[in-house]
Formats: sequence, C-alpha cells, structure tokens
Amino acid sequence: MKNTDPSGSISAQVKAHKATKIRVGNTTSNRASMLGEECVRKIVYERTRSQDKKLHDVGLQMIFDAGNVIEDAALNDLREAGFRIVHQQRDLAIQNLNITGHIDAAIETVDGLVPIDVKSMSQHVWASIKSPEDFFSHKLSHVNKYPAQILLYAHMMGAEYGVLYCVNKTTFEPRDFWFRTADFIDYINDLKAKAVTVNDHIADKTLPDRIKDQRHCPTCAFAHVCFPDKDFGPGVQMIEDSELLAKLERWHETLGVSDEHEELDQEIKDQFKKSALKTMSKAADGVMAERLETQIGSFLLTVTKQERKSWEVPDIVKKTQGTVKKTDVYVVNIERSEK
Repeated sequence: MKNTDPSGSISAQVKAHKATKIRVGNTTSNRASMLGEECVRKIVYERTRSQDKKLHDVGLQMIFDAGNVIEDAALNDLREAGFRIVHQQRDLAIQNLNITGHIDAAIETVDGLVPIDVKSMSQHVWASIKSPEDFFSHKLSHVNKYPAQILLYAHMMGAEYGVLYCVNKTTFEPRDFWFRTADFIDYINDLKAKAVTVNDHIADKTLPDRIKDQRHCPTCAFAHVCFPDKDFGPGVQMIEDSELLAKLERWHETLGVSDEHEELDQEIKDQFKKSALKTMSKAADGVMAERLETQIGSFLLTVTKQERKSWEVPDIVKKTQGTVKKTDVYVVNIERSEK
C-alpha cells in the first residue's frame, strides 16, 4: 500500500484560495482611508498607477479577511448590547473634491447618528492606545491614518462625533474612542486641501515631490515606480510589523528586571533572523549579504555575519589532536533609540 502523508493539504488549499483574492482595484477617487497618508505622492500613484502596485502576500490577505470577520462580530455585539445599527457600508462623498468613503456602520444616539469604524488590533497595539491623541503619535503609520478616516466620515455625514471601535484580536475586548468633529476642523480642512493637491497633480499630469523622510520608502508598494533606478538592496530596510514591535516594546520594558526579558530576547531574535536571512539571500550579486539593518518603530535590529570557531575532535581521538573548525553564524543585535 502506498504510504501518503496528507498533513498540510487542508491549509494549503485554504491558502491557495486566499491567493485568488489578492488583487488591486482601480482607484478613481480620493478615498477617506488613504487621505491620512503622509506621502501625497503615494496617493497620486494610488489614483494613477494602481495597476503597478505591488501585491501583498497571502499572509496579509488572511489578516484582512480576519479583520472583516471581527468587524461583523463587533457590530453584532453592539446590536446585542441594544444599539441600533444603521447605514452599514453606506457610501459617502464630497463631490467637488472627489473624496469618497463608506462607513462600517452608524449607531443611533439621542444626539443623532454617529459613524463607527471597527479596527482590529494586536493585543499590545490595542493596549498602547488610551486616548484619541494616541492615534496621531503612534509609531505605526497605518494607525496614524485612522483618525483621518473616521473624521472625514463624520464630516461628510454632518455628525457631531465619529467613533473608532477598536477590538483586541487576542481577547476580543473592545474600546471606543470618540472624536468630536469640531475639535479637529483644522485637521479636516488639511485633509481636504490634500485632496485638492492630489486632484491638481492628476489634472496636470505631474507628481508631488518625494517625501523628505524616506524611511518607509523601501517597503512602499510603489517603491519600484517612485524609485525605478534605485536599489534599496538588502543592506537596510524599514518594516512595519505591529506584532513584532509590540514584542520589542515589551522587551525594552522588561530589560534587566524579569526572566520574561530573556525569553522575549530569544524569541525575537529567532523570529527575526529567520526572515532576515531570506532577505539577505536575495542580494543582487547572488552572494549572501553579510549585514542587514532593519528599522521598526524606534528599534534597530541588525543581523551580521560572524565567524565562529569550535574545536572539532573525532570521538576516538584525544582533544589535543583535534582541529579548529570555522563556521559562519549570523547574530542579531537589538538597539532602541531614545529619540
């Protein structure tokens, strides 16, 4: 009888299906979800070069789909708690600025409708946000964009407030953050002015200047379009990984005071080295790179190639007759900037 091992076949089929969902849609308007983006040039590319956008991987697609499941569960929790949910996926627009969006839903209050946007977050990111102001100062750029989205929704609906309803992906515990529209009117006007700038560039077939702070550029989905002749190479990279950043923050908090620190130190280094070596193996000359620096939040992780010497002795020979064996190892170092 032929011996077959079916393990992994189910998950492989699920991932294959998820891969069929990875696509880039044509963007013809200034979506509220992207106007919080600091780089105006990227927004112009979203509008004019969407077909050239680098596709995300299956792992990220699964995270997106999980977010949709959490959104549905969160809205159902609100209904069961007695809230009346209306206008799910309602389209909104500021026609003269070509700003569009669609809300997850709105809830009815005694003062009128309030748009609500559900955001699922890792446990540590969720715990790091305690007030509306924390979104603006957060180290993750995609978290910085959340207020722009909900405030534009509230503005387009003429609502006094907009709510970001944040759900912990580990415990499913929610937190709601209320943004009073009138308190952020200058910010909203800046977002509208940004839309005008984007529209003008598209009409004139021009591009805004590249952003001065280019730390995020290597991981931008339009890097190959914006910098067609620039090879960022494996020597330096900027990544956004909320799970890893949360571990690094905890690593720093427990420095020198807890056994947890040693466990985190080993876990982070093992996890990071595995992905870093894949990147380092993709050096342009085909030779394994000897160093990789990666910035994530305020942390700099460096992988370097080092030579390790060991005394190699056959089991039946005395140590004095052994030979020195040299092997290459890759070592991870973690630093945190206090800036």
